[in-house]
Amino acid sequence: MAGQIEEDGAREVFPPAFTQLVAQVIDLAMKAIAEPDPTRYIEQAASALRLDQLRGELAPERRGDPVLVAALRCDAVRDRIARDLAIQIVDSYQRLRRAEETILQSAVEARRQTAYASGAPGTSTTH
Repeated sequence: MAGQIEEDGAREVFPPAFTQLVAQVIDLAMKAIAEPDPTRYIEQAASALRLDQLRGELAPERRGDPVLVAALRCDAVRDRIARDLAIQIVDSYQRLRRAEETILQSAVEARRQTAYASGAPGTSTTH
């Protein structure tokens, strides 16, 4: 089933492979962000998945089937792309959080400086 978005009566249909990739990236990023080291979590999850794929590729009954081997290689490429995108999302989110903290701290400090300079109640103008 393809992903769909309806907006102003228009309907867009996305290819199932795209919808699955986005779901995989979101799932990985959402699980990772709750971890102490999200990037490490993503790398470990991707490594574990790749080991499972390699085991499948190396199974004797699978080595002789070029279509199956090609499908496994496609899976590996998709998983690497999902890993890279999940890492980018987590890194971007962490940069956003740091920027927000810095901006808010600057705003609080600016307010403090303004209140101090104007001699507002609760601030001391004598040293």
